[in-house]
Amino acid sequence: MKLRTKKIIAREFLVLIICSLVSILYFIGVLIYNYRLDSQRDDLSSKITTFEQKIDSLVRPFKSKVDNQEWFFNESEKRVLQSRHENVDQLWSRLSYLSKIDSIIYKWHNYWNDDVINGLNEMGFKSGKDFDLFITKNSLTQNESKVYETVLIFKEKISELSSKTYSIDKKYFEYEDQIKSSLSVLLIIGIISFPIRYFIYAIQWSYRTLKQTE
Repeated sequence: MKLRTKKIIAREFLVLIICSLVSILYFIGVLIYNYRLDSQRDDLSSKITTFEQKIDSLVRPFKSKVDNQEWFFNESEKRVLQSRHENVDQLWSRLSYLSKIDSIIYKWHNYWNDDVINGLNEMGFKSGKDFDLFITKNSLTQNESKVYETVLIFKEKISELSSKTYSIDKKYFEYEDQIKSSLSVLLIIGIISFPIRYFIYAIQWSYRTLKQTE
């Protein structure tokens, strides 16, 4: 094999090695990137767990009330008995207010339509008095409400942390994506390097030619 041919093969092999090395470095970079995301996600998860434990501790004395409120919210949502924009706290605040001003029984007999009444009957409330008693029993006292205000703050923090966790999950590269993106980098670099290296070779040849003397 001629020396010139050997040099061409060695040069092309060197280009392949460089392209492969860049692709491998990219893959390693993605691993480091994922590791940082994992660390951030673990940190957020730890904070969420801490807030959830605090909430459980604060809610424990009146947990049955909170559970019943959530049960009623979920059941009423299935039967479209509430505004779509209400959450459990907003719904219960409205019902608790109506109960305090003795409006539940009145609305049961004079205001709510048959769909609402039938939905409440399906949930086990046979009269306005039954429903009003359920609301009264499961409404928070003044002291419990103050404690629950702190719970709501913690829930908001959990919501913010969960949103950040979701954002991190969207940035995360799964293993298959890592392989595909690394191969894509190798392919792109290979394609780009083809015209570039011959452009460089042409410049080198032109330079050597200009240096030659007759």
